[in-house]
Amino acid sequence: MPLEMNTDVFITCAVTGGGGTQDRSPHVPRSPEQIADSAIAAARAGAAVVHCHVRDPETGAPRRDGHLYREVTERIRAADVDVVLNLTAGMGGDIDFGDGTMNFAEADYVMTNTPGMLRAMGQMMTDCGVKPEIEAFDTGHLWFAKQLVKEGVLDSPALVQLCMGVPWGAPDDLNTFMAMVNNVPDDWNWSAFALGRHQQPFVAAAVLAGGNVRVG
Repeated sequence: MPLEMNTDVFITCAVTGGGGTQDRSPHVPRSPEQIADSAIAAARAGAAVVHCHVRDPETGAPRRDGHLYREVTERIRAADVDVVLNLTAGMGGDIDFGDGTMNFAEADYVMTNTPGMLRAMGQMMTDCGVKPEIEAFDTGHLWFAKQLVKEGVLDSPALVQLCMGVPWGAPDDLNTFMAMVNNVPDDWNWSAFALGRHQQPFVAAAVLAGGNVRVG
């Protein structure tokens, strides 16, 4: 397909990350206040969406506690910013039973996203009026996302995040990236990111391919 550069790009900023990265940089926010402040600063710098995990305020380790999400949400909503709040409960659904697939190269666990689980979660979000961000780590994820829209579990147009370079999903090369892009329906909204040193090149690639971008 010919490239159609997007001239009306929206930026998603992932302010924390879902993995155990708290000790890799002093700039990783830990407490709800720090996470909210980072999200607010990103919004004021031009981000349209903030993608927020939560962490243990003391250790910085990833958590899923509802009260931490609530505090982050309330702090952002109380600020004078116009931003879409994208709360995420990743680290994913985890089962520790040895080597598996899509393990983010950090531990021996498998992301347990069965078709039945995804249908149930998708229907819950649709019933609650929530617009889910579909994170696609390989072409098969897009295939199933289209099936969920066909079944009416998710509304169209869907919102998709193409996740490149996460072991062991879609590698961050342009051939694989364009295979992902070409599997997104024309009327859906999508953005993309790649990990580490390839993050900035994929910002450019996403815009050139007609999409939006995620940074952080």
